[in-house]
Amino acid sequence: MKTANEAILQELRETTERRAFDGRGTVIAVLDSGVDIKHKDLSADIEYPKLTADKVKEKEAKRKNITMQRFPMLTTMQMETTTSRIPM
Repeated sequence: MKTANEAILQELRETTERRAFDGRGTVIAVLDSGVDIKHKDLSADIEYPKLTADKVKEKEAKRKNITMQRFPMLTTMQMETTTSRIPM
């Protein structure tokens, strides 16, 4: 038995297929209400440990390892300039 949401989605899919919608001419907008500065996650009382020099070295080593796995042909010089731009 379908839920109400599943039934609505199925109807939308069928309508889209019937009318041959392909997305051309579609306008998409993102509305953002901003930041809630009172949210607990933005509090100054964060209990996470501070970043130490050892943690930075550990993260850099991990980044270099991931980079070498993704791009094994990189030279050491290329890797040193590339790893700082690859997200973890």
